[in-house]
Amino acid sequence: MDTADHRPRGRPTRRPPASRALRLFGPEAHRAPRRITATVGARFRGHNKRGLLRWSSLATVVAADEPEHFAFEVHPSGMRWGYRIEPQGAGARVTEYRQKVRETPWWNRLVYAVGLMGRDPDGTIRTGMAETLARLKAAAEAT
Repeated sequence: MDTADHRPRGRPTRRPPASRALRLFGPEAHRAPRRITATVGARFRGHNKRGLLRWSSLATVVAADEPEHFAFEVHPSGMRWGYRIEPQGAGARVTEYRQKVRETPWWNRLVYAVGLMGRDPDGTIRTGMAETLARLKAAAEAT
């Protein structure tokens, strides 16, 4: 889990929908849907990259309390990704989280085991989460 404060300099800001963070700021996001329907049960296909690897995955929205909370589960990895946005003064606190909700398939575990996702894939994911939040913060402060 990673968090960042988003406090615009001296002026109030409108909080962006949490689903926007996925589409605009994720460092692994190679291509994302133009619009992610923030309705529980909605599905979308994400396209990711890490180094030379490229992959697509299907995700289902599991929480859609815009603009406060947006979460989706990625198939077949069994991971839930989410964003919580809480008002704080003139800004907001954003928390991005990742949670395992079901067993990862053998072939996905194999990709990690042979190092195709790097030497420290979980560290890479944590770094990516911090990058996502930094990009979101920069965009919020620029408005």
